Order: sequence, then C-alpha cells, then structure tokens
Amino acid sequence: MEQQPEGSDPLSLDEFFQRVASREGVDLPQSIFHARAVVEVVGEAVTQGQLSKVRDQLPAEFDPLFSSGSTGQLCS
Repeated sequence: MEQQPEGSDPLSLDEFFQRVASREGVDLPQSIFHARAVVEVVGEAVTQGQLSKVRDQLPAEFDPLFSSGSTGQLCS
C-alpha cells in the first residue's frame, strides 16, 4: 500500500539514483551500485517483515532494487 507523505512528490527510481550520485559526488553507475549494496545489506540485517514495510512505502518501480542484489543486471 503505497503512501506519499503529505506535500511530497513521488520520486522515480532514476531520480533516486541521480540524487544518490549527487549527494555522494560519484557517477551514476557507482551510485546505482552503492544504492543496491545498501539495500542488499539492509535486507540481510532486518526481518523480511521489516523489509516488506519499507517496500510497501515505495512505488512498484523500486522492486528491482530489492530483488536484484548488488551485482549483475538490475532486473524488473
């Protein structure tokens, strides 16, 4: 059940990766790898239920970020 905080605009997955790149001061491929690595580590550190709560707050477009791991092709 996707919910947006009041007054916020939805963020696409591409925009998310661009923001990571900007904040880290790295190129886009590096930012994508870093975001995927963080999500993979978080997925290992929390319960499946906790991770599901996070995923439920994001648009379906973000699903590949959670299911593809940190290496290889980012599959939808």
